[in-house]
Amino acid sequence: MIWQKGYSATYYMTIVDPATWRDLSRVNITGGSIDRVSSGLLNSGTVSCKDWDRGETYVRVYLDTRQNDSSEHVPLITGLTSVPEKNIDGIIETYNVQIYS
Repeated sequence: MIWQKGYSATYYMTIVDPATWRDLSRVNITGGSIDRVSSGLLNSGTVSCKDWDRGETYVRVYLDTRQNDSSEHVPLITGLTSVPEKNIDGIIETYNVQIYS
């Protein structure tokens, strides 16, 4: 993958089993951001999703990219979520989920 050239990207989140650290199920996200610290292991992020009925849960956010004949599957953050913030716009509900590693 040549990151300076164009590529298509898909982001999604998975629920993680804290005993095995394996991905259990996929959660589609509609947006978000991740803040990385260059020293230490502290990272944080916020993702938006339409369906979220959980409180504190271990999750992992992935980036899947495709460029010509090559592809990458990159984990961006693994961490614990906080209780989400719920936003209602008419009949559309969106949840902002904070992630801390």
